[in-house]
Parts: sequence; C-alpha cells; structure tokens
Amino acid sequence: MKRARAILVIAGFAALGGSIAWGLLGDVAASRDQALLDAIQDAEDAVPFAGVRTIATDHPDGAVTTVLRVRGRGGERHIEFVEARLPGGEIRRPGDKPKRGEMGPFGWMGRIRGIASGRVHGGQMARFRQSGAILQNYRLVRTGREPVAGRDCDRLELRPRSANRASYRLWADVENRFLLRFQVIGAQGGAVFDMSHDTIAFHPTFVPDDFAAPVDVKPAPAPFRIEREALSLEALRGLNYRAWLPAKPPAGFQLRAIERLRARGLFEGISAWYSDGMASVMIVQFRADNPIWVQLKPMLPGFGEGNGGGLVARRIAHAGGTLMNITLEGTEVFVAGQIVGDEMEQLVKSLKAAN
Repeated sequence: MKRARAILVIAGFAALGGSIAWGLLGDVAASRDQALLDAIQDAEDAVPFAGVRTIATDHPDGAVTTVLRVRGRGGERHIEFVEARLPGGEIRRPGDKPKRGEMGPFGWMGRIRGIASGRVHGGQMARFRQSGAILQNYRLVRTGREPVAGRDCDRLELRPRSANRASYRLWADVENRFLLRFQVIGAQGGAVFDMSHDTIAFHPTFVPDDFAAPVDVKPAPAPFRIEREALSLEALRGLNYRAWLPAKPPAGFQLRAIERLRARGLFEGISAWYSDGMASVMIVQFRADNPIWVQLKPMLPGFGEGNGGGLVARRIAHAGGTLMNITLEGTEVFVAGQIVGDEMEQLVKSLKAAN
C-alpha cells in the first residue's frame, strides 16, 4: 500500500512537473518568436543596404508592379523609381506625365488607397512594431529556408488565429534578419501584395550625396495637403458632429490611434486606426454637409443616390480587403480595412456614437 502511494505521489509530481515544463517551453517559444519579429523590424533600420525592390500590389482593375532602386542607412531611405507595369501591359517610367486619378504610387488616388490599407502613421504602423499583438493573433511557423536575391533566408509564415483573415509570408536573411521578401495572402487565397528584392548588397559604400534627397519618387501632387493631430477619446466630445466608433471591433483588433485630419479651408474630419498587429482597419469620418463632399458625391458611381430615409452601406471589395461607406446622423463614415466578408459588416453595424 505504501509503495502504491509512493508511486502515485511520484506520478503526481511528474504530471505537475510536465505541465510546468510545457508552460515554460511555451513561454520560451513565445519569447523566441517575439525576439525574431523584433529583430526583423530592427534590421530594417539598422542594416545599411542597397538593391532593387519589386512590389506587386493587387488592385480592382488588375495588379500593379512597381520597380524601385532603394538605399537605406540608419533609418534614412533613398528611393528611385525605375518603372511601373500597369494592368493592360502599359509601362510607366521616370519623366512620364501622371494621369488624373491614376492608381499605384503616382496618382493621389494611390495615396488614398495607401491610407485605406494602413500604410500611414509613420513608425507606429511599421509591419512588426507590434510584435506582442501579432503573436496574440497569429501563429509564427517556420517553414524552412529559401534563397532570395542570392541570400539564404529563413522562410516564415504568420497564420491567423481567426477565420477569414489574411496570412503573411516572410523571408528573413539568415545572417542579419533583413526582410528580403514579404507576401500578404488574402483570406480566399492568392497573393494580394508581394514585395521582393531582385538584388541586394549589405554595408555598401555610399557616396556623400546618396542621401541628399531621402525620397525621389515623384508622385502626382495631392489635390490638398492633409494635416494630422493626435486626439484622445475625450477630445471627441468637442466635435460639432457625431463621431462613430465600433462597439465590437473584429476579434483581436484594438484601437491604436485617433487623429484629427485637416485640409485648410476645405475639409476637417477624424480617423481612427484599429489593428491586430498586422492587419488594419481605418475609420475616416466628417460632416456629411461638407461643401466639397456635397459637390463630389454626385460624381462618384453609387454615391449620388439618396438613401431613402434608411441606413445604406456602400461596399467596394477586392482580394485585399473592403471599403464601406455609410451616412449616420449627418456624419459621412468610411471604413476601410484588410478584413473581408461578415467581419466588416458586423463592425459597421456595431458603430456607436462616441460623443
């Protein structure tokens, strides 16, 4: 009997020790994953480099491929536009006159699409800056090694813990963790964004004027200059129109920033940025009786009709995400994000007055 009890005690301690061991191993793995993501983000600023970068971006009218020469040092960037391959086979090169409303990196519509997809807010929205949030919402999976631009890379995947979300593929240089390729895989499959280096050289020799102009890509000038100012939730009470925020953001998404947007003499509104660490949702809103919007709205397909007294949401969807527009109690609300299907609709339906 005593021997049986001793065996049970030993077994109990072994089971408890096993649980503790698995917990410790889980903590170690999480710390290792976070350190890896932090190293990838840090390498973008810390590692001097020069190379040719190709970016393929999905658009409703077809993919746009942009080729850039990029040099980086100590957080500075010098970017030279080489060419862009547009849907239909057209190729744009330096010196070509921008076309009105052109998509891609040349027209101001391209800048608006950039805001909608979350490529703003400076360093706050750098891809791997929120490593803790990323690992709460995605599993980091190591899938082997593969060369990019002649360099050995660890191939990684960030797989979403929630259904109907994009996943991400990363190719990080084995030696210095510099990100040499990055893909966004849409919820329905297929790459909607693919950045890859065709060539790369680390610690190159720069001449003194290499960084005289940090960026010399020359997009078409925006029709107006937007000024930004950080706001608190309490500051929304001072607005002279209703502000709307979701009562139920998508799983894993948290409010990261609120800003006032101003184009002097033309426009004033606010934006709210939600993120799960990788994907973003932007909510931009302003008074529906804004004179510029009143003039512009009838010219936009699908926006000129009245809502018949009811609540109508207009939706534009493509592989990379969704844009929805709705008018609520005199406020025009645009919700754009890298989520698709029911999640966006549920977010819009949960909008509540924040002031």
